[in-house]
Amino acid sequence: MPEEKEGHVPAPDEPGQELELLDEHEGEEAVGKSQTDSSESADTPPPLPPSSVPAAAPVPPVRTVVMLSTLAIIITFDALLYRGCAGAGYAVLLGLVGFLLYASRPEPGRLGGWLCPSLLGLLAIRTVWQSDSFTLWLGFFVLFALAAKLAGHSVWMLDLVRSCFYTVLGGPLTEIKILMGMLHLRWLRSLGRLGRLSVLVPLLVMGLFLGVFWLANPILASWLAVVYDAAVRFIENFAECLPTFAQILFWLFSGLIAAILLCPREVLQHQLNRLLGPDEDLDAEEHSGTEGEGRYAMARNTLISVSLLFLAYSCIDVYYLWIKHSLPKGISYSAYAINGTIWLTVALALTSLVIGVIFSSRLNFHEKTPLLKKLTWFWAIENLLLAAFAYRRLGMYIGFNGLTRWRTVGAFGITLVIIGLVIVVRKVQRKHTFLWMVRRQLGAFALALFFLLIFPMDFVAHAVNARQVLKGELGPAYQIADQPLTAEALPPLLPLLEVDDLVVREGVAGILLREYERLHRYNHKHPAWVYSECSRSWALRRIEEKLVRIHELIPDREWRKPVRRLQKYTEPYKWPGRPERWNFRR
Repeated sequence: MPEEKEGHVPAPDEPGQELELLDEHEGEEAVGKSQTDSSESADTPPPLPPSSVPAAAPVPPVRTVVMLSTLAIIITFDALLYRGCAGAGYAVLLGLVGFLLYASRPEPGRLGGWLCPSLLGLLAIRTVWQSDSFTLWLGFFVLFALAAKLAGHSVWMLDLVRSCFYTVLGGPLTEIKILMGMLHLRWLRSLGRLGRLSVLVPLLVMGLFLGVFWLANPILASWLAVVYDAAVRFIENFAECLPTFAQILFWLFSGLIAAILLCPREVLQHQLNRLLGPDEDLDAEEHSGTEGEGRYAMARNTLISVSLLFLAYSCIDVYYLWIKHSLPKGISYSAYAINGTIWLTVALALTSLVIGVIFSSRLNFHEKTPLLKKLTWFWAIENLLLAAFAYRRLGMYIGFNGLTRWRTVGAFGITLVIIGLVIVVRKVQRKHTFLWMVRRQLGAFALALFFLLIFPMDFVAHAVNARQVLKGELGPAYQIADQPLTAEALPPLLPLLEVDDLVVREGVAGILLREYERLHRYNHKHPAWVYSECSRSWALRRIEEKLVRIHELIPDREWRKPVRRLQKYTEPYKWPGRPERWNFRR
């Protein structure tokens, strides 16, 4: 390009002049526009900064793996629960749902610890052994705890119950969100493309040539005839294949359970701190300062008073339970054993509450706190003695007329209260918060309830009862004759076929024959593997080994008369009455 001379102004016809004129014109318009904007901005208020503008949090979309897991859970529930299952079916159900929770977890690297999978495994073993509806619902709660752990939420019992409550409340909306997300999947939208001409025309042409080949080849015609007959039968039976209204409702309920398990909600920690105080440990600086002498005196006097009261009560129980071995006249032995077990357990629980409240704040850092701790230790020792009294009364009742499910629950309850007392003492020793204590005690309660439900209560109870009857004690035979029996309770009764008492021997034979017939009817009615239980198979096998002896005791196979005779024979041992029936020295 030739160089422009200095001071040369290009003519209008020269190249580049039009562009320069346009640039100058656009610049003037821009300046004018900026002036106009500045004048308008003087009249309007300035915009809010971005940080102060309220913005709604974006709702995360439902992941595809959650939708597929929901569909898989619905299919699993329909195949097992809706069509009926027990034992092994429950175990498979819990295992499959647990696998789907791991497959759909938000972070693939998170394994969820060892506690929840271990509890789920123990529960599956229990259902294979012997199952009921309680174990199934307990399994759903353990699955929810596993889902919360996989999502990174807190699984302390207090946090878990609150999370479960809010998740159940929002469950229907979560289910609708998952179902709406399924309608937008690519593979589901592709089904709508089948009606387009690009797909429909090739199918029609292919069908045309298939008809020609059908006329040309008899072999192909025979194959197509089979397909045609199957299609006709399917159309005729299509109404039977349609789901019923009850089944559709069950699918919706299954989807709700899946939504609750797959999308647990997190509990905000600051809400719990505001409700129960700070988390874990007390801060010495925050709780430093002079605590009122009135509150210290109240705590000291309370601990001294209850310690003296517990000491006096302990002397009374020691005298009547271990020294005199009898009760005053007019005192019912049943009330002494039953009420004593229940209310002494309540007293142990109240002890934990009182100690937790006393050491909930600044009294942990008071200058005279060591004296309060010594009084607490003395009171805790008295509570351990009180627990021994509760065990003693429970043992008296079991010794009179046997072990039952509720007495097993009582033993678990006393043990749980002792564990709660240990937790409270540790709280005082380590200066933990009230929230720390509540979390551990609720966790201990949840674990105790879990192990109680998977504990083979019937097997242990009737093994204890049979051993006492073999020793010549007739009272526990009442529980065998009158209480309902499960499959696991039957094998421990087999040694009673050789007991000396004829009424007991024939009555137990009648009970075993009755339960043998019941178990056989159940297996005949439910032959599928999803109903199988190890305890039922074990009981049938053990009873078949003694079937000859049972038929010797009941030749006519009529078990009702000997069972009624045993019930009437053991009726006096239903309730404790006369003092001579009690054996304090046992």
